[in-house]
Amino acid sequence: MSEIIHKLLYVLLISVLCVNSSINAISVLYLYLMLLFVLSLTTMQFG
Repeated sequence: MSEIIHKLLYVLLISVLCVNSSINAISVLYLYLMLLFVLSLTTMQFG
């Protein structure tokens, strides 16, 4: 279950990077950390 969620978040991250090609590295890092935080919350609830 968590692997599927992680893959979906990774695809979402790539999609955002493709759409916002002018985004800077700090915003990318912040977005990825937020996605990992959401992932940890979902795994704590369902795992």
